[in-house]
Amino acid sequence: MTLLRSSHFRFPDVSSAAFASLWTLIFCVPWEEEAAVTQGVAVSHLVGAAACVMGFLSVLISWRIRRFHPLHYLLGVLVVWMVATYCWSVAPDLTAVKAGSCVQLLVMVWLIWQLAPTTRQHVSLLAAYVLGSYVSALSTIYSFVTSTGKNLGLAEGRYTAAGFDENELGITSHSVSLCRASY
Repeated sequence: MTLLRSSHFRFPDVSSAAFASLWTLIFCVPWEEEAAVTQGVAVSHLVGAAACVMGFLSVLISWRIRRFHPLHYLLGVLVVWMVATYCWSVAPDLTAVKAGSCVQLLVMVWLIWQLAPTTRQHVSLLAAYVLGSYVSALSTIYSFVTSTGKNLGLAEGRYTAAGFDENELGITSHSVSLCRASY
């Protein structure tokens, strides 16, 4: 019976593994349209699910949750409102997709808040996003050089990475330049 006493047993600290899975998720975000595991399921969704599980395990094991900032409550109200609009939506299927995306973004904001409390970790996550953007950039250059790819955008004279919309890739590239400028 002595083996079952909780004073002798300690759960392993999974906070560093949880942060590593969050870092991997942030790395996958800029090129999520390029790699799909199956039809409609991007690699970033699987990595995000793993990061979410690791984040919740970290909280359950440590029993520590960071105090929320007032903006977290505002984001929570916004997401609840988005989910509630499903009840009176003209296009419930599109509303369900948008509401699901908002819930995922809220969970991602919480994971960053919970698992990356220091400035050093913030900079590390920014670096992960910038490094992930190089995958899209190199894929775009590859599409240009080889004249291949699923979505070349030749009608408008713009090349894109495989699977990306030209405008979406432009927004991703612009956000990366802002990240580079911030550190």
